[in-house]
Amino acid sequence: GTGAGSGGAGVTFSFFRADLDFANGNLSNGQMILTNGGNLWDAQFTGVVNGPTFSANLTAGSNVNASGPIFPAAGRVTGGVTGPNAEGIGGVFDFTGGPEFVSGAFIAQ
Repeated sequence: GTGAGSGGAGVTFSFFRADLDFANGNLSNGQMILTNGGNLWDAQFTGVVNGPTFSANLTAGSNVNASGPIFPAAGRVTGGVTGPNAEGIGGVFDFTGGPEFVSGAFIAQ
């Protein structure tokens, strides 16, 4: 993935998961953990699946700043399935937490 935020250019992803149910149109158990500069973001999200695409809002999350404060996080994750057999998922994200922010793009397989 790639991105930038108040922690500077660059985003390092350490975890991504999401359960997409194409039959009932639900995205559940979404979670993305990433760092941007001295900020550790843990974003949990749910949303809807529409064909090969999805849209989700954060239901919980935090931005832990290296200097100590922990801020609640808010934001969105949108994207869709990728690959000939829908073996991957990709999209964009935009989070805010306290005075800080991060956004970017990702692909997970």
